[in-house]
Amino acid sequence: MASGVLQVVVKLQHLSGIPSDVSENVFHFLVDGTDNAGDATLTFANLVPFYNTTGAGGTNPVAAIIGPMVSRAANACSMLAYFTDDLSGATPFGSPVGMSNFTMGTEIGGSGLPAEVAIVNSFHGDLTDIPETEPNPSPPPAIIRPAARLRGRVFIGPLDSTALVDAGASNELVVTSAVRNDIAMASKALRVACNADDIPWCTWSKVGAELSTVEGGFVDNAPDIQRRRGTKSDARTTWAP
Repeated sequence: MASGVLQVVVKLQHLSGIPSDVSENVFHFLVDGTDNAGDATLTFANLVPFYNTTGAGGTNPVAAIIGPMVSRAANACSMLAYFTDDLSGATPFGSPVGMSNFTMGTEIGGSGLPAEVAIVNSFHGDLTDIPETEPNPSPPPAIIRPAARLRGRVFIGPLDSTALVDAGASNELVVTSAVRNDIAMASKALRVACNADDIPWCTWSKVGAELSTVEGGFVDNAPDIQRRRGTKSDARTTWAP
């Protein structure tokens, strides 16, 4: 079988038990296609520490700032792996080639923020000599963005309130420097572990039909919003003249 992409969908189980309330993180990995089930098992083993183990140089694991609305029951969270050798993404994924469950680690102990609030973990492939924009040799569009094709991101959340701190003079909440470092070090550890198993963490450009091995990334201090994670209201207060 040809080499391709292993897509792993991490599902963080909400205490509500409602499927639409489950938060998802999606990761991609380059595999040779010869043992997808085995590669999925190795990748699962590397992803659990991303959440539950403090990366070298960090203070706490990522799980510490995952909000209390995410279940900490044994094996409540899950991972599903899918394989395709169609890097254009035009072919729908088939059945999972692997499934696993894990227990989300303990949170620090703050209150839960709205489910939409998240921290973006940004990562990228080798951007050396890759321009941000350039003319498209076969427009439209007139301009293409080569560097953007080598970038990816994962929305970390929902969050515990301890992930944010008052910025001071601006009276705005920002992501703490310690949390930014914890996510960055967990990401670095994931990259190292996956490379050691020869199943590198990658970005996937469907436009370019290509995978790019993750070389680095960043976590900034601005909270972000993942709108589809918003829970549905179950109460309403009305008013009238």
